[in-house]
Amino acid sequence: MNQLATISYQTIKYLEDTPCKKQNPEKIRQFLEAIEPIKLSKAEKLTLLNLCPTTPLEIQLMVEESEDRLTEEGVETVLQIVANVRGDEEDTEQET
Repeated sequence: MNQLATISYQTIKYLEDTPCKKQNPEKIRQFLEAIEPIKLSKAEKLTLLNLCPTTPLEIQLMVEESEDRLTEEGVETVLQIVANVRGDEEDTEQET
């Protein structure tokens, strides 16, 4: 049981330093609804949620055969959906 407590603690500490710390069940539900038309695997969706990519290159590394499956507009759509989950709409507004 002690190992489980250690693993749980280390996992929580790790996640506190990642973008997913701002997520909540409502944001995750919104992400899953918004990303549904893009036809990604469960593993790809989970990776996007966990790592919150910010560049097309990161999308390419996370989505298998992304060059064949996603158009440039599709990549931008994924990035925008992830930005909404990440909660940095302010950052997006500053870039434009």
